[in-house]
Amino acid sequence: MKKFALLLGLALPLAFTSCSNDDEPSALTLDKTSVTINYGEDVTISASEKNVTWTSGNDFVATVENGKIVGAHAGSTTITVTKDGKTAYCNVTVKTTNDNFDTIIDWGLTPSQVKDYMPNTLTLLIEEPGELLYTLDNEAFPWFGFLFDANDELEGSSIYFTDAQFDEYDFNGYLNQRYTKLGTEDEGTLYADAYTRANANIAVIVNYDAEEDVWTANWMPMTHVGTKALGNDIVKRAKALYKAGKNK
Repeated sequence: MKKFALLLGLALPLAFTSCSNDDEPSALTLDKTSVTINYGEDVTISASEKNVTWTSGNDFVATVENGKIVGAHAGSTTITVTKDGKTAYCNVTVKTTNDNFDTIIDWGLTPSQVKDYMPNTLTLLIEEPGELLYTLDNEAFPWFGFLFDANDELEGSSIYFTDAQFDEYDFNGYLNQRYTKLGTEDEGTLYADAYTRANANIAVIVNYDAEEDVWTANWMPMTHVGTKALGNDIVKRAKALYKAGKNK
C-alpha cells in the first residue's frame, strides 16, 4: 500500500538557530547552541555555571529539568537559562515520526493555489465552487478534500481513510505528536494545536462513519470551533463532499 504523506501543511522548520549568550567575560553559556530531537526523545545540555534556573518557553513542545530537554509535541520553542541576572538561550525543534496524514492547512489559500500545491500523483475527482476532492489512483483511499468560504479562501481540509488505515498508519500517534485532545463536539472528537491555540490556528475534528467504514479528519481554524456552528458545518460539508465523490 502506498504511503500517502503530504508534507505540505504541517512541515516544521528544521533550520538551526544559534543560541545567544552575553558577551561579558563571565557570561553564562551553554554547551549546545541548538538541539533538534524527535517526539518523545530527550537530550541533556549543560550550563557553564551550577545552580541555574531552567525554563521552557512552551511546555507543550518541550519540557526541561536540570538541563534535560524532552520533546513533548511537534514544534519549536526556546529554553532559557538564568542566574544572577545573566541569561542564555537555546532553541529547540521537536520533529515528528509520523507524517502520514499531513495536508494543507494554510487558511486563506485560493482553489488555484491549493491545486498548485497538490502533487500530480493524485487525481482531481471533484472541482466545484467551494470544494475540491482528490483521490489516489483508481480512487483508492485516502481521499483529500478542501473546502472554501464565500470569498474562495480555504477554511477546511479533510482526509478520508479506512478503519484499517487508521491502525496501519497509526492515526492516534499522528494526533498525539501534534495536538491535545479537548473533548467531544457534536460531530466528533476535537483535538487542537495547543501551542498556537491562542492564535486560533488549528483544530481537528475526527469522526468515524461505521456505515461507510470511513474515518474523516477535518482541519479548520480554531475560531470555527469557537463558534461551534462553523465547525460542525465544515464536518457536514466534508461528509457531503465524500458522498458526492462516491457517486461520481
